[in-house]
Amino acid sequence: MKKNKFLKYLLFALLILLTSFNLALAGSLDDDDDEPAGNFPPPDPNYGNIYRAEMLSDIMASIDSTTSSGELTPATSFFVKRRINEISNVLISSNEREPLLKASDKHYDISGQLGELDTVFNVRKESESARLAVLKKNVDKLAATTGNFDSCNSLSDEALKEKLHDLVSNHKSLGYTGIRKAMFSDVDNEGGKVRCVYTARQVSCNSTPNANPPQAMNTEHTWPKSLGAGSEPAKSDINHLYPTDTFANSTRSSYPFGNVTNPKWAQGGSSFDGGTFMPREDHRGKVARAYFYFSIRYNIQIRDAEEKTLRDWHQKYPVVQDEKDRNEKVFGYQGNRNPFVDRPDFVEKIKNF
Repeated sequence: MKKNKFLKYLLFALLILLTSFNLALAGSLDDDDDEPAGNFPPPDPNYGNIYRAEMLSDIMASIDSTTSSGELTPATSFFVKRRINEISNVLISSNEREPLLKASDKHYDISGQLGELDTVFNVRKESESARLAVLKKNVDKLAATTGNFDSCNSLSDEALKEKLHDLVSNHKSLGYTGIRKAMFSDVDNEGGKVRCVYTARQVSCNSTPNANPPQAMNTEHTWPKSLGAGSEPAKSDINHLYPTDTFANSTRSSYPFGNVTNPKWAQGGSSFDGGTFMPREDHRGKVARAYFYFSIRYNIQIRDAEEKTLRDWHQKYPVVQDEKDRNEKVFGYQGNRNPFVDRPDFVEKIKNF
């Protein structure tokens, strides 16, 4: 009897040790705690506004140059500058990183001004100078930093994907160490706590937590590192990174997303059947939009079966306010944003990601 009791305790102790080992192994493999700092700049939540102001300054200088060359008349130059100033005054607060208007407010209500600018810039291709074309492209990029992607309204499929790629590429990369610091201390931190997007488990932290117990919080690459997100800048692109419980992160691994009916593992609303992973309901739409972003940003196709499910999730779980707020914070650090959060209607205009 005593022998059986001893064996029971021994097996229980071995199970705890094995679980701890698996968690530690998952952390050491996935979290890259020892990644060298490299030449990446420290995370700055005001970078987005600084980048936008520099872009505005360059656009104004380009208008002066284009006017001096005779490609814009003084009257047209005055009109364009006035409109761009009106846009920038609506967009930028002098002291806050948050814009004066929220992303939900009709794309900052600048579509009218942009439409008038399009009238100026939309000359016939054969007569359009290279300088004027660059100026129009930069104005489109300025608008995109605010969540206004109206320059894409007439596009669809490959043309839309190409245009969106141009508008969100070349963001500031902070490296994996820097972006995790920004994510855990600010972007996904609410009152000193960070919540796992899969299990809803919370940990207290004000910097990057430990991937091993007792914190056991890791970084989820929504688009797996092994499938295209293993090197910079994709590895540290926070538009698809989220905080996750270490074990849930390891369980998801690089398995595709999909609907699960007979789970082998389930926690907090997420489940896994051995070949497919399904996030909890409040994260499914976010997963879909993160995937759509990654696909157009890095020109990588989504697998057909997975895309069908993601489209369903995108429709069933629409953009919510905390997703919009996160998009603003991401812009603050990286200088780009997820266009499918600002314009979820674009998903239906793309037949195949």
